[in-house]
Amino acid sequence: MSSSAKLKAENESLSLACATTLPGLRPNLNALLTSSQPTKILGTAVVRVRDGAGAWQTVRVLIDSCSHDSFVTMQCARWLGLPMRRSNVSVTGLGQNTVQNIKCIAFCSIMPKDKNNPQFDISCIVLPNITSKLPSVPSAVRNHFAHINLTDEHFDVPSTIDFLLEVKLFDQIYNGQRIAPGPGLPCALSSVFGWVITEKRLARDSNSKTEYTQFMREYEDLGHMQPVGSAPTRYSATEDKPYQHILWREFPYAPLQEYELITVTYGVSSSPYLAIRTLHQLADEDCEQFPLATKILRDETYLDDIITGCSSIENTIQLRDDLVALLKLGQFQLRK
Repeated sequence: MSSSAKLKAENESLSLACATTLPGLRPNLNALLTSSQPTKILGTAVVRVRDGAGAWQTVRVLIDSCSHDSFVTMQCARWLGLPMRRSNVSVTGLGQNTVQNIKCIAFCSIMPKDKNNPQFDISCIVLPNITSKLPSVPSAVRNHFAHINLTDEHFDVPSTIDFLLEVKLFDQIYNGQRIAPGPGLPCALSSVFGWVITEKRLARDSNSKTEYTQFMREYEDLGHMQPVGSAPTRYSATEDKPYQHILWREFPYAPLQEYELITVTYGVSSSPYLAIRTLHQLADEDCEQFPLATKILRDETYLDDIITGCSSIENTIQLRDDLVALLKLGQFQLRK
């Protein structure tokens, strides 16, 4: 996904459309906006949305597997007359780049176009645009799915997207059934809205596929993960490794490989907590053997940096040795 969606400020229109401030909403939302690229197929569905007068209108939605939040275009929100409230939040795209401060949140209900259940009540961030028009798809692709009931019968025709549905709805939308015509072709996923045509994310984005593969190779080369059943390493206690496994294969036709993560997880939202919590646990377990060093781990450590000092060279050397010995008990290596 990309944060390159072209957003233009509409502050005057937004201030007219929004009446009240939404209390308790998160000030920063981690979301990913979509940009369309030629020949890429994104999962779209045609659904019904209840407008401000209580009637049901037909719109086109994009079912996204990465976005943490749902979105609606300002044009669609106004057309439907959706209730909106003022909210000062920001949208963050790929690379943690803030795309734009958002002024409004809209509220609506959606359901399948041909039946009355299930119904989803959602809140959506209001944007000027969600994505550019989706590209056309070769007719040969459509022919592979002529025998099933597609929720978006015109998935192969360039068109605009009115809504983007967040990943939290995935389990409620898809039921696990799948039709895969063959290698190099998109697949059809069965949903409560009907069959949805889509491609795997890495299959439709060669740059992301290359970057992801390079990262996984480096992850293994650095010793951060290893195949299950490999010889013990110097980085981790063996009994701790089964708590997080990674399934990965570099190519679709390669056998699936199971890896063990052998470092404390980094690069995710919980990483700072995990780093500190691990050191605190180590300090709790060995506080009697190294009382001063455990105090330093609890009170004078920031993430993976120990910031402390002593009044004499002798005390400093002793503290260093105690910290090295204490951290070694947890399979951590203290270094400059």
